[in-house]
Amino acid sequence: MFIEVIVNGTGTMVESDPRSSATSLFAVMSANDDSTLSDTIIDKLAPTTADGIPLVWSSDNDAHLEGILFEVGKFFKRKGLFQAFFKNHAAVLSNGKLAVDALESTYIMSEKIKDSYSFEKPCPPTAQRVANYDAATLTVGSPLYGKNTIPKNLTEIPDELKATTVLSEHAVEAEDSRLLTSLTHTFGKSISSDELIDAADGSGYKLLELLRARAKSANTKDKALVAAQYARIIRDGVPHGTELKLQSLKDYIKEYKAVKRNVPELSRQTDAAEVDMIDLIAVKDPSVREIYELKRTANPPTNLDQASALLTSILRGRARCEEIDEVNAAAPTAGLGLAADNSGILKALLAAIGKPGVVGSSLDAKSLTSLVSTLQAVADPNKTKAGDKDRKPPLNIPRDSDNKPI
Repeated sequence: MFIEVIVNGTGTMVESDPRSSATSLFAVMSANDDSTLSDTIIDKLAPTTADGIPLVWSSDNDAHLEGILFEVGKFFKRKGLFQAFFKNHAAVLSNGKLAVDALESTYIMSEKIKDSYSFEKPCPPTAQRVANYDAATLTVGSPLYGKNTIPKNLTEIPDELKATTVLSEHAVEAEDSRLLTSLTHTFGKSISSDELIDAADGSGYKLLELLRARAKSANTKDKALVAAQYARIIRDGVPHGTELKLQSLKDYIKEYKAVKRNVPELSRQTDAAEVDMIDLIAVKDPSVREIYELKRTANPPTNLDQASALLTSILRGRARCEEIDEVNAAAPTAGLGLAADNSGILKALLAAIGKPGVVGSSLDAKSLTSLVSTLQAVADPNKTKAGDKDRKPPLNIPRDSDNKPI
């Protein structure tokens, strides 16, 4: 007997025998490079930006919803999550087959009927999808006008889809529930969250409908606040009076992206406008404008990430040079270093010598260095040839041819 365990957004068949289920689950998780014991399905379903920042609607400002929903849609597409659900109200099973909630759905897919559903306009449950399609075939001006309606009372899956499609309403409901779990990570932390999630009644599809309806009903003041915040961050750039450094640029880009996420897609700057924004920040700083212009000419950026990466590389190089200068400035000269390293020993030596009129602690570094040189010049009698200049010349004793004294 097997059960289906979801790991990283995909289903995997695992034995349900109590003696082997734990081992099987460990095997499944270890087979996936991204899985750990604490890295559960819930973590994988939490929407984030491309650089891993969690997407969260906590302001309760309805004007933020459209922008955040756009970012959530990009996350789902980037991770390959719920795509079959959005397009066909279906679910991909662990064996690669597609589960649908009604036979009419398989007919629509077999006929390659293009009703163009996506995250922005998710496919409704098949019963509603069929009703929408049939109504469109009777509507003058509709692309589907005049086409055949979908047959009713189908009894089997079309032959061309039998190998890849199964009828499983429960699997589709489970996928809908997973979508709700994912959306709750983003839209479950505001004042209105409980009300919205309760109204969704266990359906991610329903929650998306509620969120989009609420976004459309955002009042003028909410929208004006979003627009004003976005305009300010674009206009001000790096805060006035703040030196353009690596950290100040990173802080600005982080804040800009955070504000941008709350802005509807159609109200956002184009890629070219964002490049111009970074250009303006660069040319305001005399120390980087020339090198930035040279590098920009050699390799023109086409979007925000490329432009900010170009400026970041320049600022990072300048920061490293400043660090090198600080290290070199802090290094003492050889003589002073010797005096500093030996000052304690020399002061103790002076105290032992008891030199009249000299107090060891009153000597400065230069005097200590001079004393070190003097002490080093004194010969050590324990060393070879030490004190040769103080010795008397040897006696010249007469000797014969055999070197014996005469």
